[in-house]
Amino acid sequence: MKENKKILVTGATGFIGANLVRELVEDESNSIFIVLRNASDTWRINDVLKKVKVIYCDLNNYVDIKKIVEEIKPNIIYHCVNYGGFPNEKDFNLIINTNIVSTINLINSCLDQDFDAFINLSSSSEYGFKDKPMNEEDKLEPINDYGISKVTSTIYANNFGKIHKKPIVTVRLFSPFGYYESKERLFPSLLLNILEGVPPKLANPNSARDFIFIEDVVQFLLELSEKAKRHCGEIFNLANGKQYTVKEVADLAIKLSGKNLNAEYGSVEGRKYDTPIWVADMNKTFKNFKWKPKYSLEEGLKKTINWFKLNRELYFEN
Repeated sequence: MKENKKILVTGATGFIGANLVRELVEDESNSIFIVLRNASDTWRINDVLKKVKVIYCDLNNYVDIKKIVEEIKPNIIYHCVNYGGFPNEKDFNLIINTNIVSTINLINSCLDQDFDAFINLSSSSEYGFKDKPMNEEDKLEPINDYGISKVTSTIYANNFGKIHKKPIVTVRLFSPFGYYESKERLFPSLLLNILEGVPPKLANPNSARDFIFIEDVVQFLLELSEKAKRHCGEIFNLANGKQYTVKEVADLAIKLSGKNLNAEYGSVEGRKYDTPIWVADMNKTFKNFKWKPKYSLEEGLKKTINWFKLNRELYFEN
């Protein structure tokens, strides 16, 4: 008989957390607990809420989160809470509280617990600008408050894991795309315009990122949770290990859609951290796990386009 695992997920209403939860509930032998705020928008997971146990809690309240962890005694924790990754997410206090304080509180709550994995989801924003593939041992040079907050939470998580010999592992995620991604991001804004027959308005055609399809992201997180005890306090990049420019993505998306459109570059404001080089060194991740990305950019885009054709009304409702 399959062992029942208790899995706790924070940030379950976000892009990554929602896709992870949707995968986790497929295994009915596990008990899935998600932590929500009273103001959480659950549009990404409304149809699976009945399959999870919802706990309303402010992760900035250490007493409350410690009590919840002691009661649940989770086997696996996926910490996916995130704020500050979008240009409009500028509230400094929210960046600090969401990315640093909540992480420290949740980790400290687990000190006396025996668990299999604590996956701390972080970002490639920790690295800052580099002129080569970003390696886990690189000097960290974040360029904004968000990156600084992620560096801080990673240092705390990894020191805690090493000192207390706890299976806490940090994942530096690069640029995921796919189902339920926020409409402010490149792929949804691009695809929603294309499917409506509207020329997409884009900023810098030469800005590059290491894009990875959401299904590949979820599969890696699942494998990592099974092997975290081997990697207490370690960091792993999560990406394809190959970068594409905005123009390459747009050209491919338009081609796959079959539409006769031309992107309008420079028609929206760019970001100060747009750069022609932003790619992961994936050697450490590939060496330590069986996981490899299953989907190329083109294959992931095909699935994403088909999903948006069926679900674009979600974006007009939200």
